[in-house]
Amino acid sequence: MGTNQKLTGPDWVQGPDAQYFEIEANLPDGAKPEQIPSMLQRLLVERFRLRVRTEDKEERAYFLRVGLAGPKLKEVSPDQPSYPWKAKSQGQVLLLRAGTASGGWRMYSRLGADVILDAYKISMPELASALQIEVGRPVVDRTGLTGVYEISMAVPGGRFDQAAHSDLTGNSPALDSAEVGGGSVAHSLGQLGLRLEAGEISIENLVVEHIERVPTEN
Repeated sequence: MGTNQKLTGPDWVQGPDAQYFEIEANLPDGAKPEQIPSMLQRLLVERFRLRVRTEDKEERAYFLRVGLAGPKLKEVSPDQPSYPWKAKSQGQVLLLRAGTASGGWRMYSRLGADVILDAYKISMPELASALQIEVGRPVVDRTGLTGVYEISMAVPGGRFDQAAHSDLTGNSPALDSAEVGGGSVAHSLGQLGLRLEAGEISIENLVVEHIERVPTEN
C-alpha cells in the first residue's frame, strides 16, 4: 500500500477486528527480493481467491508546507552517526514507543497532557506521515526540504501515534481547516517554521471485491 492509497474491504481484512495469518514460503532458486510482492499477490489469488479493483477518488487532505518566515529546523548530516535517544529530564515522562527514522531514532512520549515526538534524522515525508493520525486525513509533504532533521514537537492532548492511545483505530474524525489553523497542531508546527494547508488529492482506493476467509489447503 502506497502513501496515497486506501484499502476498502471486509471488517476482518482491515481495522481493529482484522484477522491475521502466518505465511511460511520458500523462494524459488534465483528469485530476487523485488519479486516477492508479485509472488505474494499470486498467493493471495490462489489461496484466498482474492479479487480486487482500483478506483481513484478525490479526498480532502493537508499539505505540509514551509511557513512564511522559513523553516526553523536543525538539519543533520545524513553521514552523522546516530546517538541513543534520551528521555526528557524535566517532569515525569512516560515513554510510549521508540523506533527508527531515516537511520536515526524516533521517540513518542507523554509529558503531562502533551504527547511529544522527539526525532533525530527524520525526513519531512516521515513527519507528514506521523501527522496523519493527528489530523485524521492524509498529509502530503510539499515543503521541498530534502534533508533529515532533529526535531522536538509537542501537541497538547495529541496522540501522534497509535501507541499514544491504546484504543485509537486510526479512523479519527477529520479536523476542518479552521480547527487545524487555530489548534495545537498549527502552533507546534509554527514553532518549526512549518504549516498545514487544506486541499484535495487523488487517492487510489483498492477495493476488495471478493476474498475467502479460509484459505485453501496446501
